[in-house]
Amino acid sequence: MIDQKTVNLRLSLPHPDNELRDDVLRLRDSLSQLDGIVHSLRGLVASDDVNMDTVQEIVTVLKQAQGDIGSVTNLLATKANKSDMAADMNAIQAALAGTRDRVTVAEANVGALQATSVDRRKFLQSYAIVLENF
Repeated sequence: MIDQKTVNLRLSLPHPDNELRDDVLRLRDSLSQLDGIVHSLRGLVASDDVNMDTVQEIVTVLKQAQGDIGSVTNLLATKANKSDMAADMNAIQAALAGTRDRVTVAEANVGALQATSVDRRKFLQSYAIVLENF
């Protein structure tokens, strides 16, 4: 599992190579941390001791949280749906199996043609005529 963190708050970020069930737990923890931060900020804003430095700190934290939420949203959008990928892989494997079967039949037909006793010169002449007409 790839464990990436946000730069400022060190919140867990999802990664496209991680299992979704692992990232969901990590995202829950990150959202819980953000919830606690927002709760603390609300408490600061409601108190009488708020000064301009505190307000600026609140604005900075909110901007960072907004960027972190955007990063999480973008990373979740890039995660591949594994069931869709499995279905696509099954379709590819079925197509390959069909191709393998057609190649096997073609090889058998070539083998049968090679096994027949046909005058090679006449065969090549008729083959040339077919190619000219093609």
